[in-house]
Amino acid sequence: MIIKGVVIPGGEQGRKRGFPTANIKIEKQYPFLREGVYAAWITLKGRKYMGAFAAQIKKKKIQAFLIDYTGPDFLGEELTIDLMEQISQMESFETENELIEKITSDVEITKKILLLEV
Repeated sequence: MIIKGVVIPGGEQGRKRGFPTANIKIEKQYPFLREGVYAAWITLKGRKYMGAFAAQIKKKKIQAFLIDYTGPDFLGEELTIDLMEQISQMESFETENELIEKITSDVEITKKILLLEV
């Protein structure tokens, strides 16, 4: 299940939490995509990265974190997201620390899922 999109500016919330994300506007409906967090292989400039992303259907956007990526920002670049598995539903948290712990956990789960795929 493939999703393609161009990286657009975001609110820098992921970066502030230690997880810089690529924001992509969802241009069309994907029947397989539900609100939630997913493990995926994400391709940027021909290179494949492990990634976790949050699909926010109501806001019509995806926030993707490329786990192994350490290069410069890639605003305006196209990403290809090969969705592998839904990890969890979207949740609300009372504290910033709870949210960061959940993101950290989702990233670790993503790594385990994707390493099994290799």
